[in-house]
Amino acid sequence: MKILVIATLLVYTFSIAGCGASMKKFDWLATESAPKGFPMKIISGNFYDAKGGSLYIPNGRVVHDGWGNGVSTHIAGKDKKLVPNRFDILCFSYAENVFYGGEFELPFETLYQLFEEGYYSPNAGEHITFRRMVAGVAPGGHVSVWVSGIDKQIEVFSGKMDAIDFPWEKFLDNPSITREDYIDFVLKESLDENELNTIKNNKVPIGVWPEYSKKYPWKPLVTGRQSKDLIKNIRFYNGEKNYFSVEHNNDWENEVFPVPSSMTVNWITEKGREIRAEITFSEHEIFESFNEMTRQTENPFVLSIHIDQQDNQVLYTTTLSSGDINVPISNTQITNR
Repeated sequence: MKILVIATLLVYTFSIAGCGASMKKFDWLATESAPKGFPMKIISGNFYDAKGGSLYIPNGRVVHDGWGNGVSTHIAGKDKKLVPNRFDILCFSYAENVFYGGEFELPFETLYQLFEEGYYSPNAGEHITFRRMVAGVAPGGHVSVWVSGIDKQIEVFSGKMDAIDFPWEKFLDNPSITREDYIDFVLKESLDENELNTIKNNKVPIGVWPEYSKKYPWKPLVTGRQSKDLIKNIRFYNGEKNYFSVEHNNDWENEVFPVPSSMTVNWITEKGREIRAEITFSEHEIFESFNEMTRQTENPFVLSIHIDQQDNQVLYTTTLSSGDINVPISNTQITNR
């Protein structure tokens, strides 16, 4: 009986200690996001913590600034806040003329660990932590949440909202304009001709955002010319951003990452000049290449960028590889600066 009582007290003590640790507060703000070309408006939304506190997600603005790109910064509440464990959101998709909403649990332990551990930022030149919680909404009811800071943004949640009935007069209390005319006005004010035609031709890619969230066991590698250890500004289609550096203990070993949309490589010419190469991938080709690799192997693979300088010409060769398996990537846009 004494042993049981002591064990119970130990468990209780550790539980209290763990709970106290997770009650640590951090300095963060909320912002909103939506994919480029598909305007959305957040009507309401909040991040909630385990002690009943909340911070609202900025709302009331038509947003389509790019998936994962935060738009508004509202200084609200105390500087330091608890890490949230859930959120709710209500929004309108102009491209579909549909309201979406939902309540979701957040992966609290993962979130807390990210805030608590922080990371080294090459641009800041020191160890920092995340400063933003980004809530993103997209057509089809897709919703994502990222933690964001200098040099790093990580998707921590991906889910699907329900299409809901919401009184139009609560969204727009103006009987002098019809729902159809208002939507048409917003789309024309927000989009260019190509983006408008995409929506008018019913080509809203509903299933693309869940595909963006898929992750693979890969890492980048630069070969050929001498290059810096640091590969900067790696951006991903799911809205994440990161960098690669063995020196700064961010070597992606035994980790998985989404499909990249672009990255920046710095290398040294034969004459000692430093070149910054900005590499942008074709969405269709890079996804096909990653899917082809996973069809051929379950092993980790490398996205290698081989740099060959001959006189005044520079040739970049990009390949996915794992052992004897090689998948060439040819349709890349490269800008040297």
